[in-house]
Amino acid sequence: MLLEFRTDRRGYTMWLERDLFGAFVLHRRWYGLYNRRGGTKRQVFDDEQRALAEVERLARVRERHGYRLLSVAVGYRYTPPLRGRRKKGATAVAPDEP
Repeated sequence: MLLEFRTDRRGYTMWLERDLFGAFVLHRRWYGLYNRRGGTKRQVFDDEQRALAEVERLARVRERHGYRLLSVAVGYRYTPPLRGRRKKGATAVAPDEP
């Protein structure tokens, strides 16, 4: 699951995935649209329900802070953007392989 939020000056992306040990990892990335400021954070959850509750809580906080939801992708794996020039054929979001 991938959620992307934006304001006129900032962006916020979060995605939830399962690691090799069966835990749920919530990745968060925030960034400035006109500067290079930003950061990342990862939270690990043993229970899917707790992870989804945290995603919903963070979505409410983002909306309260003036962000608008741009996109929601379910069943997709997030690939962070490449630094510098983008390689030919590189994509930001790729579908999961079954």
